[in-house]
Order: sequence, then C-alpha cells, then structure tokens
Amino acid sequence: MNPDDYTQESWNKLQGDLDVAEMFYELDGFKQEEIDLVVDRLEQNFNALVPADKTAPTVDLSYEVTDEGVKVTLTANEAIQSIDGWTKVSDTQYQRVYAGAVDETITVYDLAGNKAEVQLTLADKTALKEAIENFGNLEGSGKVYDNYVKVLNDGKALLEDPEATQVKVDNAARNIETCYYKVLVAALNTKYDPETFDYSKYTTDSIIPVQNMYGITHNRTNNNYQENEAQGNIGQMKGWYEEYLKAEAGLTLADQDEKYIGLNTDALSSSSKKQGNFNVIKQEIVNVDGTYKIQLTMEFINDGLHPIYGSELPNANGSTKFSKFSFGESDAKKARVHTYDSKMGGG
Repeated sequence: MNPDDYTQESWNKLQGDLDVAEMFYELDGFKQEEIDLVVDRLEQNFNALVPADKTAPTVDLSYEVTDEGVKVTLTANEAIQSIDGWTKVSDTQYQRVYAGAVDETITVYDLAGNKAEVQLTLADKTALKEAIENFGNLEGSGKVYDNYVKVLNDGKALLEDPEATQVKVDNAARNIETCYYKVLVAALNTKYDPETFDYSKYTTDSIIPVQNMYGITHNRTNNNYQENEAQGNIGQMKGWYEEYLKAEAGLTLADQDEKYIGLNTDALSSSSKKQGNFNVIKQEIVNVDGTYKIQLTMEFINDGLHPIYGSELPNANGSTKFSKFSFGESDAKKARVHTYDSKMGGG
C-alpha cells in the first residue's frame, strides 16, 4: 500500500493500529478478547481509509475595470492555498489589481497540494488612451465624420473591455488616428474641389501641388481606406494632410496682367496615357468686335509630359510617365488638342 494514495489523517489511524497489531503478534500472554479487539479496530480503520485528492482545482478568472486598473478575481472550485501578491477574499477566491499590461501564468495549489495553472493576459492600452485623448476632439458632419465617430466610440468601448486582445487595441488606436486625419483631409478636398473652388485667382505653378493632393486623396477618405502593417501605409493619411497644408500655404495670387495657361481639369482624371504640353510663343493685344483681348499663340509639344504635372510632380496615381501621341496615315490631318484659359474654359 502507498501512503500517498490516502489522506494523512486516515493513514495515520491505520498505521497506529498496525503498530499495535505487530506488538500483539510478536508477544505472548494476550487474551483472545484483546486480540479480537485489535483485529476489529484494524479492520475498521482499514475500511475507513480515505483516498487522497489528486484532482487539480478548477480555476476561473473574472475582470472589472476600476480607477486603479483592472481588478482580477480568481475563483476556484475548492479551497486553495494563498497566492503571492493576491488578496484573500475567501478560501476559494483571491483578488489583485493590475495597472498595466500583463502576460503571465498564475499557479494555484489546493490544500492537498494539487496544482492548477491559468493564463492571465491583459492588453497594454496606453496607445489607445493617447489616441482617444489626442484625436478624439473633432466636430463635424457628413459620412467621413460619422465614420470617425463610430471608430472613436469603438475604441472607447475597447478601453473599458478588460478582455480586449492586444491586436484589437492596437488596431483601434491606429484607426482613430487615421480617421481623424481623414476628416481633416476630406475638409480640404471639399474646399479645393475643382468644381467649386475658383482657381483662376492663382498662378498655375501654385495650383499644381494643391490639385495633386486633391487627386491623390479625394477617393481615399472613404470607409474602404485602411492603414496597416501588411500594406505598409501606416501614417499615410497624416502624411497626406501635412503635404496638403504645405501645398495650401504655397497658393499664390496671380497678378492682374499675368498671362498663363489655366488648370486643365480634364487632365486630372483623364484615362489617356498619351500627353503633351503647351508653350506660349507669342502674345499680342487684338481688337475683337470693338473689345481688346489678349491673343496667345501656342505650340503643342508632343513630348509625352503631363500638361498639369509635367515630369517632376507625380499625378494622382503616382505616375510621371506618359506616352507621346502617334499618328497613322489616316490620322495625319486630324488631331484634337484641348486648351484651357485661366477660368477653366475649354477650346
């Protein structure tokens, strides 16, 4: 028989009777009644042996968000021994407050010494708290703003969820910042929409960077645009916003008598990859039906450069390369070239 298979108390009782029985066995002179009594006690305590508990306790964790941090309550299905660093609530329950991220294994022993382990994981929400504090103060309206409010509220809910995973917390912090800058970029796109903004007051060179940012961003402030490590675009919306502000600061009013070719809005969304540009080779004052006007003589240069962005600034798709026009035998006498004045009128 193995003593470890039984409780210490029941084994000790049986062991005491065994010691007495051995003494009776080795010595003479005992009456039969005394021997029968020893045998009866031995049988009673043998039958009364209590099997030792070798079953590990069952342990559950529950959580509560407090001002001090996350209060974790550990509850076992039987009495357990004390746990270092934890406050005893009852024989089966202990508590502890964690102020930050946790990823550790909690080891628990019942009174019989059986061991149980439970994994405790709490996400680090520092970045999420900062995102809510730094980017949670916008006011506005519209679809882009409504999505920003939804993402912000989802982040606040995760902040109060003690079981939120680190991945969800990190994504929420990133999404709040992205949507914050989406709202700001969308406001600039509304302001500088070519359909409503009067670009005729500004020089062509200063218009180009603004329209370039409009072209890049006006389709990327919707709910489909996301930033993540897999795409390698974390912080892109913030970068676009900062570039937009630089472009806006560079807008320069044109002089009253300045002559230039205005913004070709068609070129911003043109699907054609064949491009060229214009060069003013002559300008003169002419009388048209009694009204003096400026007559420009221009040449079309078939060099494959974008008429708005040229070769240095990328267009809305990030490309600076375009094809030259080519004419077959049947096209030799016909080519359509669009020109635009400072007020975006076409001819």
